[in-house]
Amino acid sequence: MSLLEQQNTLARLLTDPSFTERFLADPNLSGRSLGLSEAETHELVGIAKRDLTMFAESLVWKRLREVEKLLPLTGRIARERFRTLFLEFAPTFNPQTIRKHYEDALQFCRFLEGHGGDDPIGDAARFERTRLTFFDQEHIFAFCRSRYDLTPRSDEDAELSRRGRTAVAVWLRAGKKRVFHFVI
Repeated sequence: MSLLEQQNTLARLLTDPSFTERFLADPNLSGRSLGLSEAETHELVGIAKRDLTMFAESLVWKRLREVEKLLPLTGRIARERFRTLFLEFAPTFNPQTIRKHYEDALQFCRFLEGHGGDDPIGDAARFERTRLTFFDQEHIFAFCRSRYDLTPRSDEDAELSRRGRTAVAVWLRAGKKRVFHFVI
């Protein structure tokens, strides 16, 4: 098993409670199904449950902090619900690439978009997913329509801007370094 596969297995073991439970219930069968050697399986079982749980929780909180940095608008609009929703999301997704925080942020946005209904949190997540994808993949043009004005000027107009106006956010790349962003 490669180092990346070992790290991904350990990360999943530490962040997915149902996977951890299945693994600890029958470590030999689980280890074989994951392609672990007997020694690797024994080593993972040697990790105490308490330590495993504590480490798993710390990884989830680290993921949350990194995603909060990548999704500031969604965090501002969701407020205290951001953490609750992330803790609901975290066990359902295990990033696999070396760009784990970026991957986590994109998937969390998709999770929030599917969660939404008539909720500005879903619109903010779609806005930020579009922005992240635009800058990461060097698109020339991207836009995102929102049922809410996601750019309040202050906390006082935040409630007003959430209610009525729709908005379209546009990103436009001109050359390699110039990017224009505006909201209509």
